[in-house]
Amino acid sequence: MNPEFIPNTKNFFSFRRNDMVAVFNKVTLEKFYLPLSEFDGKLLFWHDDSPDLSELVAPEATLKVIQAVVTTTCNCRCQYCQLYFNPQKAKYLAMKREVADRIISTYRNRTKNGLLIITGGEPLLNWDIVHYLIERIEGTKVIFTNATIVDKEIANQLSRHRGNVLVSFDGTKEIHDVMRKYQNGRGSFADTIKGYYALKDSDCKVGISTVVNSHNINYLEQVVGYFLDKLHPESIGLNLPHYTQYFDNSIDACLYAEKLVEIYHIAKQSGIYIDQIGRRLKPLVTEEFRFRDCSACGEKLVIYPDGRISNCINLIGFSGENDFDIWKDRIPLNLNACSKCFAIGICGGGCVFDGIMFYGKGKVDEQNCLITKRLLEEFIWDIYLTCKTRKPSKTLLKKKYAKLINRNGLRMSVGHDTQLQRV
Repeated sequence: MNPEFIPNTKNFFSFRRNDMVAVFNKVTLEKFYLPLSEFDGKLLFWHDDSPDLSELVAPEATLKVIQAVVTTTCNCRCQYCQLYFNPQKAKYLAMKREVADRIISTYRNRTKNGLLIITGGEPLLNWDIVHYLIERIEGTKVIFTNATIVDKEIANQLSRHRGNVLVSFDGTKEIHDVMRKYQNGRGSFADTIKGYYALKDSDCKVGISTVVNSHNINYLEQVVGYFLDKLHPESIGLNLPHYTQYFDNSIDACLYAEKLVEIYHIAKQSGIYIDQIGRRLKPLVTEEFRFRDCSACGEKLVIYPDGRISNCINLIGFSGENDFDIWKDRIPLNLNACSKCFAIGICGGGCVFDGIMFYGKGKVDEQNCLITKRLLEEFIWDIYLTCKTRKPSKTLLKKKYAKLINRNGLRMSVGHDTQLQRV
């Protein structure tokens, strides 16, 4: 439910539950708690001398992430894939060394200790280039893969060069194989789990990347439980599917939000980092306004196999080439639609691409709006129950929530939260 704006203030909202009130400042992200009787008695005299939104200045967007699309070829045809279910202009291409050399030079000269993301298609189908990149780049490297062709040698090389690996897993075999199929229609689960264990045996830091869709959304808590009990990942991503022209990727955002609420409590108990939870919780813990959700807003350069560039991998089927900073100013702080939102400080704006494609030109990602607001309410009350104090300090919050906001092995959410460092 939406909180109530407190009269005579600029930024304060109140959440009510039973006989308690949680007071929250959307700009400073401070929160404190008091009995309902005390709150009502002070309401007429409330004042607000905190900074207004107009006084905030977003940090300058600078290049921090390079995404190397080393091939557009894949051995699978996952039913919701934005690469294969959108019109394309770069089909079946594999990156060559001259483009890889450009990536290495750009990374060293422009991002320093930034993040390199290696994707496809299935990037390991162009293993020579993947190995070439991870061998020559010192810094944080993340490889997204379906793991179906991972063998001991590939796993050992990824481990040797400190590659963080995110494996595409959607759940148990029965769930995973509904969407994640080979080109001949056979499910990929058996080969994916074999590759996953090869990576673990080689001491790679391995996380799981899940796409949430109709095949698994109703069982999401069980899916996470399966991952925790059987696969023991470093982290989990529960990703919303992006817009595709030829497959209906719409989901019930309200249901997804409620599932994340349940999974939040599972994560808290187990101490696992879940991307979609951690990056929204972190601003509440650090009390630092979150300006950008996606690094595509001026902080990421996507380089396709043929050397073309963009700021967002999803644009591969919709445009030829874009400046990497084309969306740098498209953040909630600059959008009238977001200025009155009580969750603006933890949001960052969601996916610009999905906002445009699902809702129309100039629109925001409304799925993200709904999900972020619901999670904020849950976080607010969980902080009260966890910290058991009227005004929790940042030191206490960091102590209580450290495992939920720091991905093991990485200093940031992959492709998100590039302004917020490890706490």
